[in-house]
Amino acid sequence: MNQLIRASVEGATTVRVSGRTVPLSTAERQVLAALLLDPSTGVSIRTLETLRWGDDPPRTARQSLQNTVSRLRAKLSADIDLAFDRYRLVTAVETDEDRLLRLATALEGGMPADVADLPGVPEWFADLPVMHETRRAAERLDTLLRRCTVARIVALEAAGAVTEALSLAHELRAADPSDESSWVREIDLHLRVGRRLEASATYRRARRELRHHWGIEPGPDLRRVEQRIFQATTTPTVDTSVPLVGRLDEQQRIQRHLTAGRTVLLHGARWSGKTRLATAVADRWPVTATVVDCGRSRRTPLAAVEDVTGDPVRLTDRIEARELLSRMVDRVRSTLDDTGLLVLDDVDRLGPLSREVFARALRNADTRVLATCRQRGGAVPGRDDVVEVALSGLGLEEIGRLVSVDQDAARILDQLTGGSPGLLLLLVEATGRTGVDLRMLDRLVTAERVPPPIADALLSRIAGIPPHVLAMLESLATAGATGVPFIDRLALDEGAPGIVRMDGAARPVFCHPLFRRVIVDRLPEGLRREVDLLRVAEPAVPAFATA
Repeated sequence: MNQLIRASVEGATTVRVSGRTVPLSTAERQVLAALLLDPSTGVSIRTLETLRWGDDPPRTARQSLQNTVSRLRAKLSADIDLAFDRYRLVTAVETDEDRLLRLATALEGGMPADVADLPGVPEWFADLPVMHETRRAAERLDTLLRRCTVARIVALEAAGAVTEALSLAHELRAADPSDESSWVREIDLHLRVGRRLEASATYRRARRELRHHWGIEPGPDLRRVEQRIFQATTTPTVDTSVPLVGRLDEQQRIQRHLTAGRTVLLHGARWSGKTRLATAVADRWPVTATVVDCGRSRRTPLAAVEDVTGDPVRLTDRIEARELLSRMVDRVRSTLDDTGLLVLDDVDRLGPLSREVFARALRNADTRVLATCRQRGGAVPGRDDVVEVALSGLGLEEIGRLVSVDQDAARILDQLTGGSPGLLLLLVEATGRTGVDLRMLDRLVTAERVPPPIADALLSRIAGIPPHVLAMLESLATAGATGVPFIDRLALDEGAPGIVRMDGAARPVFCHPLFRRVIVDRLPEGLRREVDLLRVAEPAVPAFATA
């Protein structure tokens, strides 16, 4: 009568014959485990000798193996053949591979997941030394075990036991952190139960583990799941009381580019709402986002770097400038590992040393980057492949909706402000406080757009609108702009380009043709300090800085 023989190499080799455990000696376990490395082809005598005794087998090795095989034949009632110096199991033996294959097929065919009996994290072939043959056989078993586990996770999820499936997915990922699919599976389950923050955190760990510890670039599946994390965020209703009116298309376009892994440069005229739009994208980004005010570097050296690291940069004589640069790059790069989106607002105003720090830190970083600047074609530090998104002024209908005015008033506001949301809101507020009718401003409309001087109130960082600016607006509107109140006529500079500039003390300077002022011909303190440091730290880097 044929007996059912079941052998397992999970841990120490064990064998059961017709349900009865057969005790084996160490030598017998080793030989049986070697025979199970590949039951169909068997194992050579030379390999058996190496597995048992290493590179220096005794003279009696062949005879010793023959004796061990004879004992196995007797204990298992099994036929073990010897041909061409290879031993092979002829009698059918149910192995771990057979059981796992049968279980995987059953689970994939709809067997209830709760009846599946899977090993945890087994040590295959524990009786044998680590060699090419044992590694290859263990990898084959691990692949089958993972197939069973994945099938069980799918079955649990289909049965509604998502929490149990998530726990199993976590164990599967921990067993092999180099497998991207296990990270994707765990993130998907987090999203299934509504744990978007956990999904985001797991995504960041996956990206960091795969790149830094395994040298694997995130593949399409992981990038797809990042998009799923983003899509899990409810798209908010646009608030018509803020300068995001009419910006939904641009916002969605930016989000699509960023999700696809592109670096985005958002450019538009001053007061066009770039900062507001970039901040809105950051607020809704599912992974940690950091917003950097690059313009602060013009007043405080390395302020942009401090915005990212959260730590003050101590400039002391004891630290060499070159060492300071290296330290800052390392600190920024370390912070970016946990940052999903970096917003560089007013990137064209970034100080030269700060720019060099970001260029080095971002060169090979996975962090998505959204930068804003006033002109197209601006450079984003550390990034070459940049897609540009232009931010134009609002249309007449959008202006009317934003500030609740009719078409005639919207036309005047459009000609005065170029459709810039920030200017629109400030101008409407100012006219409301002065009692000036918007139609009275029609006389200020010229072929050259005339931004209202009230725009400078926000730039000057003064709470509310300064009384002298209100008086200036009222005077211009009612007197036909015949005078230049509160402005030193001797300081006019008709050749100055632009609308509003900042002087060396970070004060707003009017550049309207009616009342231009000379811009202070010196760099702000922050820029000047960064230029000096950069010249010492990296003389080869040009310290381009403009006022």
